[in-house]
Amino acid sequence: MQTKVKIKNIGKLEDAEVGINKFTVLAGPNNSGKSFVSKTVYSIIEALNGDHVERYFQRLLEPSLNRFSFIAEHLETPQEKQIKAIVEKLEQRVIGTRYKSLEDIRETATNLVGDIDNLLNRGEQDLSNDVNDYVRATCTAALESLREIRGDLATKEADRIIEISRSEELQRTFIRNFQVAGVPQIKNEQENPISVEIDSIGKFEYSQETFKSQLHVPWPSSSIDFSTIIYLESPVYVKLMRILDRRELLWSSYRRRMQLSGVPGYIHNLADLLKNEYVGEIAFPKVYEKLTSTEIMGGQLTVSDTGEIQFQENGKHFPLSITATGVANIGMLSLLIQRKALDKDSLLFVDEPEAHLHPAWQVFLAESLFELAREGVHVVIATHSLEILKWLEVHIKHNPQDKNFVALNQISMQNQPLLENIAPSDFESKLTAIKSELASPFVNLYLDGL
Repeated sequence: MQTKVKIKNIGKLEDAEVGINKFTVLAGPNNSGKSFVSKTVYSIIEALNGDHVERYFQRLLEPSLNRFSFIAEHLETPQEKQIKAIVEKLEQRVIGTRYKSLEDIRETATNLVGDIDNLLNRGEQDLSNDVNDYVRATCTAALESLREIRGDLATKEADRIIEISRSEELQRTFIRNFQVAGVPQIKNEQENPISVEIDSIGKFEYSQETFKSQLHVPWPSSSIDFSTIIYLESPVYVKLMRILDRRELLWSSYRRRMQLSGVPGYIHNLADLLKNEYVGEIAFPKVYEKLTSTEIMGGQLTVSDTGEIQFQENGKHFPLSITATGVANIGMLSLLIQRKALDKDSLLFVDEPEAHLHPAWQVFLAESLFELAREGVHVVIATHSLEILKWLEVHIKHNPQDKNFVALNQISMQNQPLLENIAPSDFESKLTAIKSELASPFVNLYLDGL
C-alpha cells in the first residue's frame, strides 16, 4: 500500500499529510503527534479490514448468545442443553461466512430470521417447563433481544447493513484504541469535524456524533486485505497480559469491547493473536534467527501452556516480570514471527521501537524491521531515535534503490501542515532537517559547555 493520508483536527494535528509506503517513518520529538497519526491510520484500517458484515451480525446476536451460553455453562437441565444446541447453530450461521455480494447478505439475513423464529418458538416451549426463576428471567431477556433482532433484519436493506456496520466499527475502533469515552474527546477543536482521507481508500468524517464515509472502491471489492494488523508499543503492557487474561474471564467479549479498561484495544488484539500458533513455516526465518541470536537476545520469548509469556535462555524459563524491558521489547517482534502471527501480508505499526533499547540494539531492530518491509510486511514506525535515523541514512547511501519504498515524514512541534511524503530526490534534505530538530537539545548542551 503506497498512499497519502490527510488528517484534520485530531489531537495535536490541525491539518497534516503523511506518506505511507512499504517502510514508513514518522519522526519527530515527543508530544508532536506521531502516535496520533499511527493510531488513527491503524484504527481506520482495522475497522475496514476483514468482513464488516459478519461483524454486524455478530454484534446483533452477541448479547443474546452470551446470555444463553452463560446458562448452558452453569446449568445442566435438558432445556438449557437444547437451547445451547440451537444457539450453536445460530453462531455457525454467522461466523466464518464470507459475503461476496448483496444477495449473500439478504440470504443470510433471511436464514437468520428463520433461525431466530425457531429459537423463539423453542424457547417459549422450554420456558413452560419447570425451570428456576433465574433461568426463566435470563431466557426471557435473551428471547426479547432476539425478537428485536428479527424485526431489525426483516426490514433493513443489505446496503444499509453495510453502512451501519462501517460506522459502528469506525467509532468502536477509535474509542477502544484511544481509550476515550467518545470520538469527540480526540478532537483538536470541538467545533470543527474530524476528517481523515486516505488516497487509496476513501474519506472519513466525524461530525455531530456521526461518522460519514465515502470509499473509492465499493463493497465487496476492497483495497484493504491484510492478514493481520498489529500495533506494538511500550512493553509495559506486555507484562500486564496475564492480568488482562484474568480480567477477560470476568467480562464477556462483548462487554470487554464496549467498556473502557485503560488498556487500548490494540493490546487486546495483540493478546488474541498470541493465544494461538498458526500452521505452516514461519515467514521470516532469517530475521527470527538474527533477533534470537547470542549477538542480540541470546534467547527467545515463549508462550506457556497456561498462556504466560516467558523468556527462555539456555534451557531456563524466566517470567516476563523479571526480564529486561529491552528484551521484552525486541522479543515481542521475534515472538510474533515464531507464532506465525506476522507474515508477508501483515501491516505492522511500532510506536517508539527504540524504547528501552541500547543504541546497538536500536540498530539491530531497525535492520530487522527494514528487512521485514523488503520481504512484504508493511511497516510503520513512530520514532525520535537519532540512531535509527542515522542507520536509515547509511543504509540508503549504500542501497539507493531502497529509497523507492521508504516514506519519510517529519512531524514538528511547530504544528505546520508538514508530514508530506517526500520525493526520492528530497530524501537527504528531509532527513537532515529531522536529525537537526531531534539533535538540537544535545547541540545546545554541547554549546553551553564550551
